Amino acid sequence: MAGGIYFIGFSGNIINNLICNNEASDIAGGLSVDGAATLTDNTIVNNKAALQGGGLYTINAEPTVTNCIFYGNTAAEGNQVYLFDDNSDPDFTNCDIEGGSAAFGIGSSGTYTGTYTDNINSDPVFVSPSAGSGTSYDGLTADWSLQSTTPCLNAG
Repeated sequence: MAGGIYFIGFSGNIINNLICNNEASDIAGGLSVDGAATLTDNTIVNNKAALQGGGLYTINAEPTVTNCIFYGNTAAEGNQVYLFDDNSDPDFTNCDIEGGSAAFGIGSSGTYTGTYTDNINSDPVFVSPSAGSGTSYDGLTADWSLQSTTPCLNAG
């Protein structure tokens, strides 16, 4: 469970991180949240989960997600975001989420009822990203800086 970060049972902040090219054999390629989390200014890209939540997987959690990029993540369900249950309705503000909220994987709740404000669905235009998702690609040698043509700068 969780190729990158597994955040469970407590509250806290996840700020200014690059979570890239991780891989999970089941759920949460990049980040799994089960607790009261605040995610701010994170880039969650090119992670891979075999089942659900390539980028972000939430269970019994409603994190506040601000100024984050979710792009290039892959999973059988919910490439960028997967919401497991009724208690999983994160609030997204000023994020770039590939596929937008319409592409969220949704479990038992069947609907997404969180707040989704001022987000975009655009290629973030990285300088030199890894060539694919998962551990077969080297995310450490990639350049995840944003080019000057990115739609992510000054967009929030």
